Amino acid sequence: MIALRGSIRTGERPECARCVCSSYRDPANCGEIAAAMSSTVQQTLQAYERWAPIYPPVAHNPLMRAEQQAMLERLPALAGRRVLDLACGSGRYSRLLLEAHAGRVVALDFCIPMLRQSTRRAASAPA
Repeated sequence: MIALRGSIRTGERPECARCVCSSYRDPANCGEIAAAMSSTVQQTLQAYERWAPIYPPVAHNPLMRAEQQAMLERLPALAGRRVLDLACGSGRYSRLLLEAHAGRVVALDFCIPMLRQSTRRAASAPA
């Protein structure tokens, strides 16, 4: 699983993964993009950054369990396919996609600490 755009394969700084434009390769532009975010987006990002170390990587309440069951029932056959897990958070679906034999999962999120948790969990998961 690739969790931080470019960082695993090319050594780019993971902090630049939050930049959602072509300037992600230039760490100097990260500040400009962050400054342009709305207050609500910044507050949301800060909340997830604080929550990341303890955020459960499983469906941990009835609503999440119902949502996950509905999503899994609708997944097409994934064996050998490349899959994008956009807004991956803790990597819950990334893990499930790999368990469904996806050939490659690319997980992206705007919260770097969540991506780090997702990467750690993927690295420690049995192959």
